[in-house]
Amino acid sequence: MSRVLVFALLLSACSNGGSQNEGRRAASHTSDNSKVKIPDSDNSSPPAVVCSKYPLVFLHGFMGGKKGSFAGAQKYFEGLGCKVVMTEVAAVNGVDVRGGQIASQLKSILGQYGAQKVNIIAHSQGGLDARYAISILKMGSSVASLTTLSTPHLGSPVADVALRGSTDPFSKSMIDALLNLMTGEVSSQGIASNDTRAAFTALSTSYMRSFNEKTPNDPGVYYQSWGARTGSGTGDKTKTILALTQGYIYAKSGENDGMVAVSSAKWGEYKGTLEADHLDLGGLTVDDSATKFDHLKFLDTVVSDLKTKGY
Repeated sequence: MSRVLVFALLLSACSNGGSQNEGRRAASHTSDNSKVKIPDSDNSSPPAVVCSKYPLVFLHGFMGGKKGSFAGAQKYFEGLGCKVVMTEVAAVNGVDVRGGQIASQLKSILGQYGAQKVNIIAHSQGGLDARYAISILKMGSSVASLTTLSTPHLGSPVADVALRGSTDPFSKSMIDALLNLMTGEVSSQGIASNDTRAAFTALSTSYMRSFNEKTPNDPGVYYQSWGARTGSGTGDKTKTILALTQGYIYAKSGENDGMVAVSSAKWGEYKGTLEADHLDLGGLTVDDSATKFDHLKFLDTVVSDLKTKGY
């Protein structure tokens, strides 16, 4: 069963190219906002956004990159006159490595635009990378806000399985081979920057318990988050490649988007739970017929709200 789940994780990751104690800890960093309206899931064109005060910096997640994540977002927002940067870090690595790369890029972005701060919008592991850069690498003074989209702030039980699988020689060889093969499809970083075990460790539930204790929020940064759910009882049909992991996480942690539980996605001000899966939320164009979620319309709402808040 462990090997089956490992391979399911790999399939969903490769598609990017084409607990009570934990709950109490998260609650100290999270506030729910039930009054915020979740965007309707339809295929209508996004409304005209009002650009935010600070440049928009997008961070991809695990096994992501400029070639696959946030499809169409840069062109859309730049067409409206917004300042937009799509960052890219090691596709498969830990938050210390990826967070360091983000911190370096943020310094360049501030100089490029002559800006004092930026608004970060991060998908999945990208949210953890951003938190590391903000709190551990002391980049908080350069960040106005951090919006995380289905980021596993409490870790993911799927990563726990994958981490155990990475100690099995057969599973590890398959993991390394498949992730290295797909890296070129999603990222320009190359396979030399890949560290499979570091990546799975960073996304595991045990690692995130320690990470959250050592990585407090910066009081000068506005933190908000969104989660998502797919499957039975939702308006989103689970993609075949996420069916096994969705069921596994549901049994362990309840509602989820196929990779991250809603309970794990909450950090800072929780804005709501979208009816979409993990790939949809990252703007990854995989089997679009399975969802009505319009990620550009959603991002439009996020950016407009940041503008309203003065960011």
